Amino acid sequence: MPTLLITGITSYLAPHICEPFLRAGWDIVGVVRSKAKGEAVLKSVGLREGVKEGKVRYEVVPDLATLGEKQWVEILGVVDAICLAHSPSPMDFSAKSYDHFRSPSVDAVKVILTAASKVDRIRAVTLVASSSGVLNILAGPDEHAGKIYTAEDYIPWTEEDAIDPAKSFHSGHWYSISKKYGELAAFRVKKETGSSWSLATFPTERILGPVTHLSSLADLKKAQDPSTAPLVQALLGGKDGELPFEFNPLYVDPRDVAQAVFSATSSHANGRFLLTSGKVSYQHFVDYARKARPDLGEWIVKGKEGEGVLRDVYGFDAGESERVLGVKYHTLEETARDTVASFEKLGAYAP
Repeated sequence: MPTLLITGITSYLAPHICEPFLRAGWDIVGVVRSKAKGEAVLKSVGLREGVKEGKVRYEVVPDLATLGEKQWVEILGVVDAICLAHSPSPMDFSAKSYDHFRSPSVDAVKVILTAASKVDRIRAVTLVASSSGVLNILAGPDEHAGKIYTAEDYIPWTEEDAIDPAKSFHSGHWYSISKKYGELAAFRVKKETGSSWSLATFPTERILGPVTHLSSLADLKKAQDPSTAPLVQALLGGKDGELPFEFNPLYVDPRDVAQAVFSATSSHANGRFLLTSGKVSYQHFVDYARKARPDLGEWIVKGKEGEGVLRDVYGFDAGESERVLGVKYHTLEETARDTVASFEKLGAYAP
């Protein structure tokens, strides 16, 4: 059976990406930074069944960017497709320079795909990118003037800007620039090496949906990542609790990203595909969650029921993902309902 190598398998998103591949009979090789992280991954809710069937294993690579090309060729020699789903440049507000972000994003992409160019067996590569490489995430939503962003759009900032002291850039700028140049590096490697594998990149809006990367309720409650922590606040904060801070008017369900990645891999699609499931507010999210599970009303934040605003401040043209890849996006109502169910599967709401 074919094999997928996926970086960032410890992430919120990765088990969702693995799911359609496992369902189709693929084997999964996940890249982790340590054996401890690898063992934790094998226990995650989203991968347990695949592990039981002997379909999931991991490779330890402490630093994606510094592992030698020979070692990468050896690892990649047994796989048929690659999904670069690691957070290419984790948001770290304490970072002091652009290099902090560049190495795990741009450099890692270059070394992995250069090695991939030497492996004839590889037929498809996908890269999960970010909306921060498309639009200025540091601007207020209303500052976008209703623009509809397309696959042709990239933020205007350059790597030269990132290291120019006169620009007074900080981690928010560096993070976004690294996302942009991680994508561009992938396309450049494919072009310069003449590789025959297909390449599809996916700038995504913020991820919001079922939690499958954890293995226990204790893990859920202590989660600090920017995708899980707000969900814990919204769905376990109690009826009178506060809703999470609204920072993005659009979202994408992780299962929709998984659809896109699997479809692009299977069809050997090339190009850049923006992904969004639509507009979102946490008020709408909890309204749908409470509607789906009225029995959990004491657990789920109520907020100001019915007063959520889906702001029409800018858009993401995801039409190409529907037309070319056949992605059928989940509704916010479905996302909310299924996210509650994923919490319940981890033991939340137990009496």
